[in-house]
Amino acid sequence: MVNTGLRLQELLQLLEDCAAGQQLVWLDACHSGDLTLLGARGEPELNPTQELVEILRQRAAKRKGFYALLSCDRGQKSWEFPHLGHGVFTYYLIRGLRGEAADAQGVIEADGLYRYVYHQTLTYIDKANQQLRVINHLKKGRGETSIHSEYPSQTPKRIVEGVGEAILGLKPYSKGSVQHLRQALILGEFPQNQNASALNKILSTVGNFQSSYWTVGENTTGSDVQKAIQKCLLSASFSESPQESTYLEAPATVFLYLRGHLQETAQGEGVFILSDNVVIHRSWLRKQLRRCQSQQIIILDCPLGEIFVRDWVEELQLGLDTGQCLIACAATNEKFASTFIETLSQAMQPSGLTAAELITQLQVELSATKMQLYFWLSGSQGIIEILTEPTLFINDSSPENVEDIPDDLSSDVGIDYTQLRDLLAAGRWLEADKETTNLMLQVVGRKEQGNLDLKSLEKFSCLDLSTIDTLWVKYSEWWTVWV
Repeated sequence: MVNTGLRLQELLQLLEDCAAGQQLVWLDACHSGDLTLLGARGEPELNPTQELVEILRQRAAKRKGFYALLSCDRGQKSWEFPHLGHGVFTYYLIRGLRGEAADAQGVIEADGLYRYVYHQTLTYIDKANQQLRVINHLKKGRGETSIHSEYPSQTPKRIVEGVGEAILGLKPYSKGSVQHLRQALILGEFPQNQNASALNKILSTVGNFQSSYWTVGENTTGSDVQKAIQKCLLSASFSESPQESTYLEAPATVFLYLRGHLQETAQGEGVFILSDNVVIHRSWLRKQLRRCQSQQIIILDCPLGEIFVRDWVEELQLGLDTGQCLIACAATNEKFASTFIETLSQAMQPSGLTAAELITQLQVELSATKMQLYFWLSGSQGIIEILTEPTLFINDSSPENVEDIPDDLSSDVGIDYTQLRDLLAAGRWLEADKETTNLMLQVVGRKEQGNLDLKSLEKFSCLDLSTIDTLWVKYSEWWTVWV
């Protein structure tokens, strides 16, 4: 850290030398007392707990426009969660800039971004602690002494001086469909078909799952069921998209609801009977769960076979580090399904619903009945969401059929922008960048020189500049900027 860190005095000098009328500084770093900032000669100079915020305030007072957004307050730590790919502050900062912090008009403004990041950071830490409390309860019940410590508060803060309304960007238009990283499947015999339909609707709308359900009947084969389960559990694991591209999306999550009878074969192997001709072997299901790389929410609704329920929950566990929620209950008729759906319906709230909250609420709902709830929750490095939290600021208004609007390739000097458009449409950004440089040199007649001078910039065609800019904005959805 000493050799790679940016010295405070160097950072302050860069800000001082900057001629920009408005300065925005985002810092994602712990302000804990055991960190020391080094001066220009490598000597201990400032303790961030006492000095950093005050220095930024002094710097802000000297500027006409200064906005600093800090990941946490004095004495706090900036927490990281592996499955987010970033610290929780930076994760939501990027998501906010990608559009989730936009107002009703699609404008991303500095104060709106701060409010979004502040709320999401506090909410995430709170949900993480709720999950840890359930995991710790399970560990204590098993006689384990290694209990997880809860995360102390992390409170983002801001320092503002004379900025006014600082516009950071616009929410990009949604471009087509995206890969569904939340898959759900409901399988079993549901005499009251409305239960399966209601659960499917909740998962699809509020849970943001790509959900489907099968009422297993006479014509359903075991092979069909196995393929459906594998598709649900393994679709994200074998996605062609690189793993890095999913860091800013919701973590890949699968939800599997099975309703049927539990039995054991003569050889002592557990089986889940969905119908007379459809049987799932516990060993096969465990193998699929181990292959699955997504967070897992597995619900076993068992009208018969209560004596085997505990064994199933224990056998399907994947370990403490894997994000997994197992819930099982043996209840006659569809009492558990009705209670489960009612619990989800009552839990629909702005903050969403985590697996830990679902387990807690199911325990309360079932406490007055004879139904025994069995559960397992693991994964201390990330939150398992049953119902996702809706975006705080939503703007779904975008031009209808924006991709069908023909591109304006106008040029004052006869430049052909077809190749640039095709490269951008294909997402070939590096090639498009080189083509843009080549075209700009052609516009001012300096292809031989290979650069632009001040005189050529002053005479650059406004129409051609607008054409290039419009093409980049449309096809990169604001994320790629050419300079």
